[in-house]
Amino acid sequence: MPSGPEYADGAFELLLVDLIHRARKRVAITTPYFIPEQSLLDAIRIACLRGIRIELFLSDVVDQVLVRLAQRSYYTELLTAGVKVQVYGRHLLHAKHVIVDDDVAYVGSSNVDIRSFRLNGEVGTVFQNAQVVAMLEKRLQVYRSQSRSLNAGDWSRRSPFRRAIENLARLLGPLL
Repeated sequence: MPSGPEYADGAFELLLVDLIHRARKRVAITTPYFIPEQSLLDAIRIACLRGIRIELFLSDVVDQVLVRLAQRSYYTELLTAGVKVQVYGRHLLHAKHVIVDDDVAYVGSSNVDIRSFRLNGEVGTVFQNAQVVAMLEKRLQVYRSQSRSLNAGDWSRRSPFRRAIENLARLLGPLL
């Protein structure tokens, strides 16, 4: 599945939103860069309200400070919605894949950010295959064991200065 400016506008984003709306049990998203648009945030919130388990695997180690700050600005609303945010800290987690339920997976080059949705040329493959999902789930078990789960209470105690910097970086999200 190609994505980018020369293809249907936001093809991967549309796919991701659709997959989240169709989920019956769970969605796991692994990406180093998470700067979602509103439609994706809404899909995630709605899925959580439907009782779908949403788990994000995000990298704590980054190569772009502004991206990290912008990404962190979304954690409060994700945690409040009921998303399980796993922060991987061993090194830059550059994996990019999505699992939906036990039988659908996406693996590709696209991050979950506006740049990948609209500007970069990206490519990915969608699998409807339980064996592929099982293989990716084994990888997620490793990530889970090497990550820390964010807690909404602990996250809310970060300094007002840190929050302000993250929210300022969020304003730059479309440029990052």
